Amino acid sequence: MSTQLADGHCVPCSKKAIREQGLSKLSDADARAKLSELEHGWSLAPQPTLAHAQETYPPALHKVYRFRNFATASRFASQVGQDADAEGHHPAILLEWGSVAIWWWSHSLGGLHQNDYIMAARTDRLASQAEGTSLWKRPLDLAYFLFFAMHLFASMCVDIPSHYVPAPLRDVLRDYLLKSQDPLVPNTWAPRYAWFRMSLFSEFVLQVPAFVLGLYAFWTDDKRAYPVLIGYGAIACFTTLQCIAMVTIGEERLMLSEANLTFILQNYIPFMLIPGIMMVDMTLRCMRLMPRPATLAHAKSQ
Repeated sequence: MSTQLADGHCVPCSKKAIREQGLSKLSDADARAKLSELEHGWSLAPQPTLAHAQETYPPALHKVYRFRNFATASRFASQVGQDADAEGHHPAILLEWGSVAIWWWSHSLGGLHQNDYIMAARTDRLASQAEGTSLWKRPLDLAYFLFFAMHLFASMCVDIPSHYVPAPLRDVLRDYLLKSQDPLVPNTWAPRYAWFRMSLFSEFVLQVPAFVLGLYAFWTDDKRAYPVLIGYGAIACFTTLQCIAMVTIGEERLMLSEANLTFILQNYIPFMLIPGIMMVDMTLRCMRLMPRPATLAHAKSQ
């Protein structure tokens, strides 16, 4: 439910919009019930007032996010501010060392509205993307990390020219060829497989460095590597798809037994699906990191 909320858009809450659309704040009971739509940690608490201030505030959606250092907390607060500007709906933010406290409520309505729950869900999304989160708390990134480590090993066995490969790793390749009877790898230098030779070259020159960069980026949660990982995912996914097509619907299929084909596909399909998923995932992450454009409805309300 929180994901669906985060993908929503706020409606204008200007005085004009309130009059024309009949907007009103949520009742206390409804506001408390809707907490179940958000991730754990949100509560109803009023925004604190300044010293000597006479004004009191109604209950707001409140949560405290904790980070490993002030710089990470500051960047997170800035991202929340950019998203708030894009929607024209702004929270109270208290930035301290390693923590950011947030209060969402609709000032023009004097209470809580659906807009506040949308922005609270978005704040959770931004927090999950904030730099400095441990790899062990990012299960998808952990899966990518392990895949890159395994793929780097596989590249050392299969894709790099054999005279560069240590003898124990050559034994792994020999075992794979024996079980699979893979028609591509042994015939890399045949004229009809020039495309496959170029694929191995691209893996050696482009993808292996991407594995090293990706391992570092996932370990440190460095988002600057996302564009490189998008490129890697596109190349790896569609190159492996070509190989799958060759052994399933090409002439090479006639050379393989059912056992050979099953073994080949067990090795090929993960190396197509995971990069494809990574390509889509990293593209979506990049989109979420970009400032959201102001909505048409918000622009008209200004």
